[in-house]
Amino acid sequence: MLRRLQATNELFVSSVNPNGPPHPLEEAVRNGDLSRTIELLIESPSYLDAHFGEKCRTLLMLACERGHLDTIKYLIDQKASLSECDIEGGDALMSAAANGNAPVVEYLLEHNAPLNSTMKNGRSAMYLACLGRYEDIVKTLLERKCDPNIGKRETV
Repeated sequence: MLRRLQATNELFVSSVNPNGPPHPLEEAVRNGDLSRTIELLIESPSYLDAHFGEKCRTLLMLACERGHLDTIKYLIDQKASLSECDIEGGDALMSAAANGNAPVVEYLLEHNAPLNSTMKNGRSAMYLACLGRYEDIVKTLLERKCDPNIGKRETV
């Protein structure tokens, strides 16, 4: 989690200079370039759960945000953490839910992603899916016994 960022700066990859160019690994994941992602993680395996950019997102969060399922599968096979949080307290499931990536949400839940966690602002994966009007994700979360009352309460 973010506590690790305070303990060691080596995992705080491109966040040191958020206005600079993205780290090549961050760029490969954002672009869905699985072969380049594999190549770079073989060179630097300690970056698997590193936090990138000004929002301190992990590679898994970045892939979930973009819906790159092949990359997500690879990262999870490599034991990427499903519970790491970004600077706002968001995790991989929230990234997928907020961006309407239903197949990614399903895959993360199959791999035991935390279901009822909340961000610092109180938002949950359920809240973000409702906010985006992603009915299929809301249905999936409810089927998996997500607590519909957890997190921020406001009219969507």
